[in-house]
Amino acid sequence: MADLSSVIVGGVLAIAGSMVPQLWKQRQSRLAVRAAVRASISGILEMYEARDFSGVLERTIDAYRQGTLQGWPIFPGSEELREDPILGTLA
Repeated sequence: MADLSSVIVGGVLAIAGSMVPQLWKQRQSRLAVRAAVRASISGILEMYEARDFSGVLERTIDAYRQGTLQGWPIFPGSEELREDPILGTLA
């Protein structure tokens, strides 16, 4: 009976030993993808804030409501000449 129990215990250890590293690798891959997506989204949001897209859209909507804007521009704020704060930091 001791031989059978040692075979069973050895089999369980072998199966668990081969599955645990694979599960760990999958978990680490998911965490890496999650971190990359989070960094990408936060970067987009920071550029949105630095370029003041919400302010440009608010000014365009206000001008449209007041009737001073005849057609909706393809790129709101394109008529405003301003320096890009993101591209200005690149050297």
